Amino acid sequence: MSLSRKAKGISTTAMIAIVAVMVVVAGLAWYFTLPPSGPALTGIERIKEKGTLVVGVDVYPPWVSLTEEGEFEGVDVEIMKKVADAIDVDVEFKEVIWETIIPSLLAKEIDVIASALSITPERSEEILYTIPYYEVTLAFVVRADEVGLYSTSEEFIGKNVGAQAGTTGWDLAMGLYEDTGTDIKDFTVITDLLLALEGEIVDVGIFDAPTARHYCEQEPEKFAVAFPHPTHGYPDRYAYAVRSEDGDLAQAINTVIMEMWESGELPDLMDMWGVAP
Repeated sequence: MSLSRKAKGISTTAMIAIVAVMVVVAGLAWYFTLPPSGPALTGIERIKEKGTLVVGVDVYPPWVSLTEEGEFEGVDVEIMKKVADAIDVDVEFKEVIWETIIPSLLAKEIDVIASALSITPERSEEILYTIPYYEVTLAFVVRADEVGLYSTSEEFIGKNVGAQAGTTGWDLAMGLYEDTGTDIKDFTVITDLLLALEGEIVDVGIFDAPTARHYCEQEPEKFAVAFPHPTHGYPDRYAYAVRSEDGDLAQAINTVIMEMWESGELPDLMDMWGVAP
């Protein structure tokens, strides 16, 4: 091979390399001139963009009730209306099966859970709570004609115990009665539990005391509270919940709660619904 041909070969190789680099650089230049996507929207910004705060609820009086006209009402409903006003959007209440309400929040089908939601360590791993607004205990509800037969939880060992799936009442039922020969039945909604109690399918229903009082006062000939019971080894408090990335929405809800407490509006609202703190 002559010197001149060798030089020519080097020149061709270099040219190919230069062209390759130019192609790569051109491609990178195109990439870097794409419009920036911008930072992710905050919770409130996303809600404002769509114009509606979507509130996930489970019918659980007196916190959330459904009127004959199909309208939601109750303590949690009124507070969420105040939150929507505070961030200047409309509000939509979406009924969700309680056992699936946290997955619905995480899937962005709803923006906030507002339906007598207890704070638990397990839930805290998935969701962001607001400040608490109510402290609650559980109640053991029996048929009205049997109210004098029971005074302790141990008296239901070996019997049929019911609770709503996914609730602290269910957690307590499992904690007290699992592996004791007790038949523990779960129900999707609280009204199904009450029908089962009335029909003698279960001997007791375990659920939150304010809701227990509500139903017992509505139908005293059918149901009565046998006794209250602590939820667990620490105070059971209600709060609202949002996704972990929506801290600004949680803060807006906190502000509404505090302002309603300070003005006396929240205690008055709770008194009106029979759950005065």
